[in-house]
Amino acid sequence: MKLLKVLISMILVVTMCMTMMMPASAGRVTYYLSDLKMAEAATEDEAKKMLTDAGFTVLDKNLNPGADKAVYLGYKKSKNVDDAITDVKVMNMNGGFNISDYETIFEEAMDTYSSEVNNIRIAANEFAANYKAGKKEALNAYRQLNYYYVENDKGVKTNMGDYMLNFPADNKDFADILLKGNPNILNNIRILLSMGVADGGDLIERIKASVADESVYTKDMYFDKAKELTGKIQQLLKMLDEARAEIEEIEADPDMTQEEKELALILPQYTLSLILSLDVILKSIPCGDTNYSDYFASTADPDYKKLYPFVDAMTEGQIAMAVSGQIHSVLVYNAVEMSDEELEAELTELEETYDPKSVYFGTDMNLLEGAVAVTSDAIREEAATGNQWFACFTGNMAGDISISSLIGVGGIALTGVSAHFLMKQFSASHSVMTAKDADSIATLQRVMKNLEFNNSNAVMKVENYAQRIDKLQGQIDAINAKYQVSTSTVVFSSLGVAAGLAMIAFSVYSIVKIVDKYNPKYTKIPSNMVDTVSTANGNRFINYTVVNSLCADGTEKPGDTNGYSGKQWNAIYYTKSFEAGKCMTSTGYFIDSAENFGKYTPVAGFGTKNCYDLNSFNDNENTENIFVAFGNSNNKKSAETSVPTVIGSMFAYGAMAISGVAGMGLGMCIMSLIKRKKES
Repeated sequence: MKLLKVLISMILVVTMCMTMMMPASAGRVTYYLSDLKMAEAATEDEAKKMLTDAGFTVLDKNLNPGADKAVYLGYKKSKNVDDAITDVKVMNMNGGFNISDYETIFEEAMDTYSSEVNNIRIAANEFAANYKAGKKEALNAYRQLNYYYVENDKGVKTNMGDYMLNFPADNKDFADILLKGNPNILNNIRILLSMGVADGGDLIERIKASVADESVYTKDMYFDKAKELTGKIQQLLKMLDEARAEIEEIEADPDMTQEEKELALILPQYTLSLILSLDVILKSIPCGDTNYSDYFASTADPDYKKLYPFVDAMTEGQIAMAVSGQIHSVLVYNAVEMSDEELEAELTELEETYDPKSVYFGTDMNLLEGAVAVTSDAIREEAATGNQWFACFTGNMAGDISISSLIGVGGIALTGVSAHFLMKQFSASHSVMTAKDADSIATLQRVMKNLEFNNSNAVMKVENYAQRIDKLQGQIDAINAKYQVSTSTVVFSSLGVAAGLAMIAFSVYSIVKIVDKYNPKYTKIPSNMVDTVSTANGNRFINYTVVNSLCADGTEKPGDTNGYSGKQWNAIYYTKSFEAGKCMTSTGYFIDSAENFGKYTPVAGFGTKNCYDLNSFNDNENTENIFVAFGNSNNKKSAETSVPTVIGSMFAYGAMAISGVAGMGLGMCIMSLIKRKKES
């Protein structure tokens, strides 16, 4: 109890500070990068004018110097953090992407999501049982889950509370929600489901009892779950350290005003306060001579058996949510309970002012229709390998073709020689021995018999008998060989023909690819590029939108930094997803080298960290490299700032802080911690 009071005090302090900080942030305005546009024209002045007329600020450098068309990049800025671009990437024509559709993406994602769906189903079934039993935590979770709904193709809406009470048997149904749903809403749903499997606040005491039971540590059937729980706790404690480090970085940043620091500190301080609740609970549970918090802090390679008591004490639903990344929610909701009066008041107010939101709220459904470009580390690596293995010999087309041609000539020679020996074996298998060869063999055999007879006479020994016999036998074997098939010769000759043909095919294929590399045919630039990234909630697909280019005829098309006149296109893409990083500011810079971007955010290629040369693959040799970077901030954005932060979302940090209700939202979370079960 004392530990929880300490926790509450700590969070209250943070809350008061955060609440007081909010108004102060209005002192200095940060302008975020909100939009990008390119323009191509016959002259530099014309291209720049097209951008300024459209309301864009021009980055004053031609991205396509020395070519027939001038290409410029322009940007817009905004005070609204929700408009902020969080990442800018470049993809070139052969950089590595596949044209796919949502169904294909979905099938590939099923391997990732199946495990979580199975865990959610276990928790949902337990939540349904708790709801039918009238448990308060489940009733409250159901009520808040119904702030969200899912809508099918026929327009029928199902509230998520009812959805969880009747969880579908097919994994694909909820996997579709995981793939397309708003991340912040999904996190709220996970947390509320963790509330729904709470069983009256006895979990912590059950864990303590299991810790003291020596027999628990012999139950090796707990190993796999204990291993998963260990990893989740380590991940959360790492997030705790990262939040502390981020706070220190912001506080020490000399380029930020105090007002900017206070605003930037809201999210990491909020994260810190929430994960501290887990740390406090871990400190309350003994582990040998210490506690679980100190144990994890003192070892990098924990013994998984140490977590057997947690598995032993948890229900199946609690374990399912814990291994799905919600062990903090499971422990907190089973450690304390909220005031009924305060909960009822808050829920009533929300229900009066808030319209339920779709789980797909904020999702660009147009992206899911038709073909989209998809990239990943694996696809990019495959593309890089494929572009290089056949055309990386000399660096010029003539030299590469010459080497590939020599490989082809070698293949022709190998095929010819191998085919010659193979034909000889074929002829032997179909030949009948001639009378001349038969007579020759008979004559040689008579000579051998005479030699044997003479050599067997003790008085008359044959000089060099063995050598003469071997020579005669060799002559006989040579005649017989013309009519016998050699298995080894057939095998090696066949392999030689196959290898020779492969060399010829490789030569032809590589020559075609070399010609394509040095004289590529322009392909269509995709309007959207979907990248696979790893997040705290598993792999997510982040959509990047192509930067369009203004044309002299008044039209727009996906922009190419080479003005559609280079060897390959370079297309710039941007995203406003909160999962892609921190908000970028509107200040653009031209950088001297790919690595020399300092504290700015580089305009990099997908899957790379350094600046991308926007003048790559042009038609001019020895032209200058062009690297661009933008300013960055320590501000983060949420998945959707209008997503409500309900009581169940005490760990869904994002929306509340940015929407300016951090104090109230966190305060309500604290209220949920205040009252415990009656103590003995």
